[in-house]
Amino acid sequence: MEQDPEVPARVREVIAAAGVTQREFARRIVMDPSKLSRSLGGTRRFTAAELARIADTADVDAAWLLGTRGAGDPAPPRP
Repeated sequence: MEQDPEVPARVREVIAAAGVTQREFARRIVMDPSKLSRSLGGTRRFTAAELARIADTADVDAAWLLGTRGAGDPAPPRP
């Protein structure tokens, strides 16, 4: 299954809302910073486990992160 090209954009939004650096966010989700960078750049797909940790750490809806929620039911990152 192909990853929604908007997933990296949503993850960037989550990182920005967290108010931390990309490196610090990678540390929080127990992910190598270079893997996070490649995933955000689109040269590597996020794994399901990584996306679950991102959603859990940022307290966002995993369905929103994956882009599977309906357009009328957005769930942006919580401050």
